[in-house]
Amino acid sequence: ESCDVEFSSPKVIVRYGDPVNVTCHTNRTDIRATGWEASVGATRQDNSNSAVWNVSSLTVWDAEPKCYINFRADPKQCDKPLNLIIYKLPDKVSIEVPKRMAANKPYNMTCQVQSVAPLAYVKVKFNKGNETLDMKTYASNNTKTPVDLHETFTIYSSVSDHGKNYSCEVELNFTEITLSNHSEPAVISVVDIKKPNLSLASSTEDIEIGTSSLVVCSAQGSFPLKDVEMQVFFNGKEVNSTVEAGLLNAIYTQKSAAPVNISCTVSVQNFSETSNLIVRGYRLPPPTIDIPDHIPENDMVNITCHVDNQEPVNTTQILIILGNHENLASTVGRVVVHSYMGQRKHNGMTVTCKATLQLPTRLVTRNSSATLNVQYQPVFLKELPKKENFKSGESLASKMTCEADGNPKPVIEWLKENRSIEPDKSLGPEDEGTYVCLAKNALGTATLNVTVTVQRVEAGCDVVITPSSIFVKSGDPVRVTCSTNRKDFKAIGWNAPVSPVMKDKGGKAIWSVDNLTIRDAEVRCFLNLSAPPYHCEKKLHLFVYNLPEPTLELERGIHVNDTVNVTCSVKGQHPTNTTQRLLIPGLKLNLSSVNGKPVISNFKARKEHNGLKVICETHLHLPTATYRRNSSVTLNVSFPPVISPRLPVKPLITAGWSLESQLTCAADGNPRPNIRWFKDDKVVEPSKVMDWGDEGLYECVAENTHGRTRRSVAIVITHDYLPRIAGTSAVILVFVLIIVIIFYVIYYTKNKTGQYRIEDRKIMFTKQGVGLNGGTDHIVFTPLITL
Repeated sequence: ESCDVEFSSPKVIVRYGDPVNVTCHTNRTDIRATGWEASVGATRQDNSNSAVWNVSSLTVWDAEPKCYINFRADPKQCDKPLNLIIYKLPDKVSIEVPKRMAANKPYNMTCQVQSVAPLAYVKVKFNKGNETLDMKTYASNNTKTPVDLHETFTIYSSVSDHGKNYSCEVELNFTEITLSNHSEPAVISVVDIKKPNLSLASSTEDIEIGTSSLVVCSAQGSFPLKDVEMQVFFNGKEVNSTVEAGLLNAIYTQKSAAPVNISCTVSVQNFSETSNLIVRGYRLPPPTIDIPDHIPENDMVNITCHVDNQEPVNTTQILIILGNHENLASTVGRVVVHSYMGQRKHNGMTVTCKATLQLPTRLVTRNSSATLNVQYQPVFLKELPKKENFKSGESLASKMTCEADGNPKPVIEWLKENRSIEPDKSLGPEDEGTYVCLAKNALGTATLNVTVTVQRVEAGCDVVITPSSIFVKSGDPVRVTCSTNRKDFKAIGWNAPVSPVMKDKGGKAIWSVDNLTIRDAEVRCFLNLSAPPYHCEKKLHLFVYNLPEPTLELERGIHVNDTVNVTCSVKGQHPTNTTQRLLIPGLKLNLSSVNGKPVISNFKARKEHNGLKVICETHLHLPTATYRRNSSVTLNVSFPPVISPRLPVKPLITAGWSLESQLTCAADGNPRPNIRWFKDDKVVEPSKVMDWGDEGLYECVAENTHGRTRRSVAIVITHDYLPRIAGTSAVILVFVLIIVIIFYVIYYTKNKTGQYRIEDRKIMFTKQGVGLNGGTDHIVFTPLITL
């Protein structure tokens, strides 16, 4: 049961194919023989207590060597197996990993081991870098011959694993020694694709038609960002874009109201994610508010609010007038109409037309405003005294202010005996009387009467100026005489900025200028005396004026529905107390201003305004006269053609007559439209003679530089037989006349007319005349005319 045998190595580990050398021996002396039993290298040593098992290249897996000893005494023989382990490192170790992995998903990796033995000592390790993640062992497997192994390991990918080395390691662990073999490391690629964040810079999916918005697509959460590829598509068609650091930008222009699918795709290698965004287009032009240019007080007018060409049409219109919009709303693009009675307290208030369009993501609002222009007659702001006393030299304006309210703004004018008076004119005793303050505008006038008295003050200088006041047109000559009755005068003359005069004889000085152009010149007659007051002066009431030149500013190239701005101004006038008046009789427009201020108005051009005359008229009011000048322009409003409604829809045309002689297509337009007839898209000349084959649908097309309009008519051809009957009858009549003439000529040729004479008022044929049965009887005719 025991064999007193010892091995030189109690445990032998040898690689397959390597040499092996093991000695067994015993301490007993009664030895007959010692030897080895083995499938290879068996040996026997007689009378020796040891034997060597020696194999130069161990290439069998089942050698199972045993050392045996034959004794002379009992036990006669014993044996002991050698603890022999034959191993073989794998020919190849490899690892199979997916080429690309999505983050946070499980993936299998396979270790391939080719030809390893013995299996009970094998460990297959799955490593990440130098860290062992998992391991497989086969301790219970007694297979000693080489086997191939295929071991699968599962990992959950993470972006932290991207670029890491994974490998398989095969280890033979014999306690005394550990042998291993590694696969080539495999670098794994982990991709983390996040759904892209797709948005518009406008922050809404409802975009106004014709406008552009920036499409922004972000792939910031995807990994690895440097490998990210991005594309953007509009309704499935890829468009140009710029991509930088995971951000894509593209310009999107909304071309219609139709929805458009914008999609952004983020790709890394063979992984991709897509986000979609549906955008819609809308159009909401500013609403139109139609309001008369001016509204007479207490007149009823319609104010309308509407919007055109909106998409979609589900708009709401609100007319806000006088701060209230109750019951003044409409939907689906319908017109809001409000009947308004003009009231002066509303003048200048704002009327607003508001259009709203409710979209899925936003509410769009457009506003248009107009100002109420309620016109009313002048009304004085305060009463004037019935009677007022002035000192000589004071003016009306020094004590009284005449103010009136009205629209158009009234012109204020002082009158005395129906003559215009400047309110700042110095008053003298000769100016006493009744003065009228007149407030006037296009709608009416208002007046206030004041009785003016002037307190007399003794003159300070004993001179007489003739004339005492003078009004001179700039550039005209002037001649004024200053005289005195004082005997103690030393000199008399004129202090003036031009042509001063000094006289020491005669008691009279004349100031004369051929061409006076200095405005506001102060001219005084002076008297030097030998007794107190020694010197005195008296001012000449000199007024140099320039006639005003009215200027009418009107836009050119006016089109229908344009807002026409008209300015009536004056230049070159002196003084500035002019009245400007802007007149458009065809529009019943009569606006005015004073003191040289321009008159400004505007109106919306309509086709019926074409040809209206615009007049700018200015008045310069002087005490001696009122000068008028005017300038005028004729409105030229361009508008597209409009075909006359008198054109019948289904006219009857008589064959044999021209088209233009039976059917007239008239159209109004400016410039004058060109009118043409078409049939089957081909031009038909108006002079064309119509026949049966010309029946059908015709179009009258009127066109000018501002547009084209057309009207369809179905022409039916009829035949008028009366002309044919008349023509045939005329031909027959002519033919009969020709035959009669031929017979008459033949008859006249054969029978010449006889000579006749006038005698006793009887006509008689001679024998050369026409014979009656061959005789020569006289034939007596009663003449129709007595000769």
